[in-house]
This record gives sequence, structure tokens and C-alpha cells, in this order.
Amino acid sequence: GTLVASVGTDYTILLWDVATGTELRGIDPDSVMMDNLGYSPDGTLLASGYFEVMLWDPATGEKVRDLAYDHAYVAFSPDGSKMATARSASENVSGGRDAVTFWDVATGDELSTLKGHTGRIIAVAFSGDGTLLASAASDTTVRLWDPASGVALRTLRGHSTSVESVAVSSDGSLVASGSISGDIRLWDAATGKELLLLTDHNNDVNGLAFLEDGRFLLSAGWDGKLRLWDVATGERVRTMSAHEKPITGISLSADGTLLATSSEDGTIGIWEVDGGE
Repeated sequence: GTLVASVGTDYTILLWDVATGTELRGIDPDSVMMDNLGYSPDGTLLASGYFEVMLWDPATGEKVRDLAYDHAYVAFSPDGSKMATARSASENVSGGRDAVTFWDVATGDELSTLKGHTGRIIAVAFSGDGTLLASAASDTTVRLWDPASGVALRTLRGHSTSVESVAVSSDGSLVASGSISGDIRLWDAATGKELLLLTDHNNDVNGLAFLEDGRFLLSAGWDGKLRLWDVATGERVRTMSAHEKPITGISLSADGTLLATSSEDGTIGIWEVDGGE
């Protein structure tokens, strides 16, 4: 929770001190295109992805290893031992754009590849207990996987347009997904049943996060606003104007106390998470 990383259109990674807002250092990835970052749970590794997934030491800015070519949308498992990536940059590669790959973080070895989507995968997310991985794709579906075995558990169908964001509750019981047309759907992970449809967004939902052990859901929109939802009732609790331009992503700290938002306005917002207040 002491550092936040950002990447801009120049593909340079910047590391910032959360407490002071001071830029600490920059990481130059040799002009490799990237638009996705993810910290390991203990904060000792930073992963970047788009044309290539690379691992970095945020303390020094040094590259740890090149992990995978033509992969993006990185997510670390809660214990930090595995990482999930999705192909996205090119259609003309082995495996296509519709597969999730698991990697051993310590060795860089490929563990398994999960296939089932018929369109480009846009987001991946682990449950807080590490027992479930969700992937969202342009084929309008969300797929749930067992990270330990690589087995496909179920497919969630209900969206009519590309699914742009996905989140899983800490206990793995709930999945939330947001589409390019603005609808958010809440699902029972065990049965695949749709529980709620949230429709206050009128365009891209670019980020989702469960807060307070799944009591609340936070959504980030193309309109630059954050919306907070009561998961039990589907009620919109609050709408917050976060940025002047579209929000491009959100990230929750490992301890769940801070939220970072990024935007096309070139700024990063840091928010305290306090029981929906």
C-alpha cells in the first residue's frame, strides 16, 4: 500500500509514493508496448503486459525476467505463487487470443493453458482465497476456472456485448462482470445463476472491485465516475466524480484499505476505503 505504479501512452512505468504523491522512479521497458500492470500480493514484484509480460523489481526498477510474449491482462494469485495472463495483442500467434495461461512466478515456467472463450479475453481476476479464476471476453461471456486443476467450471451468459471487467469476491462466492454497454451483472459462482442486474452506467464499465468482504461493489465508468453498490439489495449507494475523463482502470490494495484509479486525463486517484463511506 506504499507504492502505486502507472503506465502512460509513452509506455514508461512510473512508481509513486502513495503517502506523498512523489514520483520515486521510472522504468523504461525499451519501448515495449504495455497497458496493464499488476503487483504481487507482497509487493515485491510488478508485472507489466500487452505485447509482452515482464516482471520487475519495484524497489530497484530492474527487470526480473521476460515471462511471455504477446500476453496481457495479468493477475497474481493471492499467495503470489502463480500468475494468470491472457493473450490479446495479436491474432496470428499459436493459441490465439482466447486462452488463459497460468505461470509459476518463481521459475517462469508455463503451468497450463485454459481454452474455451471464442473471443478476445479482456480481463482476468482471482478470488481472494485463490480457489477461483474468472475471465471476461469479447464473446459476451465470463468463464470460471479452477486454478489448481485448470478445469473449466462454468460459463456465465447474460451480457449481449463485450465484457470489459470482472471481479470475484474474497470468498469466491460472487462474481461481478461489466460490459461495454454499461450493464453490470452479479452472479452466484457456485451455480452460475444471475443474481442482480445493475444498469446505472450508460457506457463502458472499465473496472470492478468488491469491498468490505463482498458487502459492496465498486464500479468505474467511461464517464469518469465511480459508483458504489450494495451487493445485498442492488441499490446504488453513492456516485462519485473521480476524474474529468474516462476511468481506464482501478486497483485495490492487498489489505483492501486503498483504491487507485487511473484515467485518460493523465491522473491517478488514491481513495480510502471505509465501509462504503
